[in-house]
Amino acid sequence: MNSKKRKLHVLRLFQSRFHGRFRWLSNEERLWLDVTPVGREFGSKDFERLQILDIYSQGQLSAQEAMQHLGLNKIELDAMLEKDGPPSVDGSSADCASENK
Repeated sequence: MNSKKRKLHVLRLFQSRFHGRFRWLSNEERLWLDVTPVGREFGSKDFERLQILDIYSQGQLSAQEAMQHLGLNKIELDAMLEKDGPPSVDGSSADCASENK
């Protein structure tokens, strides 16, 4: 193999290593990619709604502000809070806890 072919071969190896399908990952990078989500909001389609309900149930948001963000009236807000209530200590929501009993 002459030097030109050798250089092309090495170039292809580096090119495929950094720009190919295969990517070298450290153990720390693999752990970050394999992490399970924490909290009921993460990965949910209703992330913003659940987040607002949690903030409202913790007392950091007034009822008026929660109703404005969600576009609901007081009765609908109370019904939504009853259905999707704040998460319990173990991280599950109120409806999940009642289903497990």
